[in-house]
Amino acid sequence: MAVRDEPINILFGTDVFADGERYNVWQAFENRHGSDGELVVPARVRGLAFPLQTESGKTLQFVEQSLEVTHPEIHGSALIQRYGGDMPTTTLRNLSDNFHVNYMGLAEDGDAHPQDRKLYMVKHSQQGMSEDLHFDLSNSGSTQLLIGNSFWNREGYTVGYGLNTYDADINIWSNPIELTHKSSLLTLHGQEEDIAAWPTFLSLYVPIGEDQTTAAHSNEISVGRTVYRKLRPSDKDFTTPEVILERSSGIMLMGQGPRYFAGGLRNDGGNHRLLPSHIGSISSSWIMDSWGNGYRPESKYRALCLPGDSELSSSDFIQEYLFFADSECTLVQVDFEYTTSLGEEEYTSSARVQLNNLDGAAAPRIAMLELLDDGVISHYARRNAKLFLSLESQLPLNSVTTELALGGGDWLPLETAPVDGRYVAQLPEVSESAVADLRIVATDSAGNSMQNTVRGAFVLGLNAATVVDTDNDGTVDSEDAQPFNPRFQQAPSSGVKFNSGTAGDREASPGEEDVVVQVLSLETDVESELNTLTLQASGSGDDGLDIARAKLYLDNNNNGNLDEGDTILASSGFQADDGELTFQLDLPGPLALEPGESHFIVTYDFVQ
Repeated sequence: MAVRDEPINILFGTDVFADGERYNVWQAFENRHGSDGELVVPARVRGLAFPLQTESGKTLQFVEQSLEVTHPEIHGSALIQRYGGDMPTTTLRNLSDNFHVNYMGLAEDGDAHPQDRKLYMVKHSQQGMSEDLHFDLSNSGSTQLLIGNSFWNREGYTVGYGLNTYDADINIWSNPIELTHKSSLLTLHGQEEDIAAWPTFLSLYVPIGEDQTTAAHSNEISVGRTVYRKLRPSDKDFTTPEVILERSSGIMLMGQGPRYFAGGLRNDGGNHRLLPSHIGSISSSWIMDSWGNGYRPESKYRALCLPGDSELSSSDFIQEYLFFADSECTLVQVDFEYTTSLGEEEYTSSARVQLNNLDGAAAPRIAMLELLDDGVISHYARRNAKLFLSLESQLPLNSVTTELALGGGDWLPLETAPVDGRYVAQLPEVSESAVADLRIVATDSAGNSMQNTVRGAFVLGLNAATVVDTDNDGTVDSEDAQPFNPRFQQAPSSGVKFNSGTAGDREASPGEEDVVVQVLSLETDVESELNTLTLQASGSGDDGLDIARAKLYLDNNNNGNLDEGDTILASSGFQADDGELTFQLDLPGPLALEPGESHFIVTYDFVQ
């Protein structure tokens, strides 16, 4: 039987072993016929490189990378590779301009402090690829994200990074094992202007505590030259990004501010679905904050069939599809409870959704709740404070009300009016700060309704900054020159006392190492961090010519001698005779000094 030899396009991956290492290689062939014989694959195994440097010439370290290759005639298929660190990318062979290549990398400044990390997002798309890419970071925009609160810092948390690809349904985070117990400031750099070009974005996942039963999720982040965006997959099409918010570059918070019920209940043929979902699975954004972050708190729900109050479902596990209700139910009512916190206190917040049991019916939902303090988005309110409420509703809204309760007192109605597509409520000015609870109720023309009661929503009062410590560094905002910088601590102190001891007379031979030349101590009355230590040399020897290297040790047993138990902190060298010797201690992080006296030893390695 004759077989027609049609040309085909081929894209496949293979593993190649060379020099004891395994390399992933993607092969591409176009217009191949069976009569062409066997495929011959070149021996090159090194992938294309994407070197990344800052304007100052500092080389950055990749944290995550993602690579996708498609062909217009290979329908519905793509090769996608996700890999972390500074690994060489997958080798691409024989890619003509008919193949489309998408790449995204997340890199960071490896010298940055762990509480003050610098991350860079680079993205590129092109037809074919034959040489390494070079990215220009000089025109990047930046925004900052402060992560942490009193509860998280006490329990400990980790920050995981992922590059999430919508059209491939890939949603993976890499989390460090060790917990951090201090707030973290991330500076995010990027240049993205067209979010639809390739829906792959940075996403942060923050599990809390050892058991990680609660967590926060940033949703996807896109940073442009002047704005940042928070995104999630559209509920109608998981491959399309939906903009949660778009704001001018500035500061974002995660773990603080009102955490409101953002869930919307919808009847899909009797199955009641909680939106918004994330990549079509468990909803991670049914509790949100004013910066577009989603939360997975301790929570539970109970669904009732009305009339009659018979239970349809209940669980402490919130998922996208909650329960099924048959036609005997005229209405369904779902009560949610979830934990919130403010300062050192924890609260139980709630939401109640009532929905006509009709196929396609949907309850109103809060799309965004913003607290503005004198025109600036904030997590506490002092003067000229307003609430901005964005609602999504399938049907016209009949009523929207907001109420406020201070210090656990009675509910007070707030004047709430629609303004430019949002509802605005003016908050009262009070002299003494108090914890504010918030209640929001929205009802549509068919009677579907949502009521959200947020306990411990925020602090309200003209002196609110005197009781709030945003960066959890021990200093309230009113006394903190940098209230969003957890590394900047402004605790009262009488200063640091420097005590110089003596190492005694020593003899050293050429080439001798670790000769103790100086002992010293630093004394402080508060917890402090030591970033650098600079010493001035003097004497008859030539420091620049005779000393190969100087080392700084922590004298753990305070005996003035270099022992096995002493810890090396840094090394340095002289540039000239009688010059300065600077020890850099803040790489990768500064040395934490407890109140009291800390002892150090300086040693020399002499030139041979």
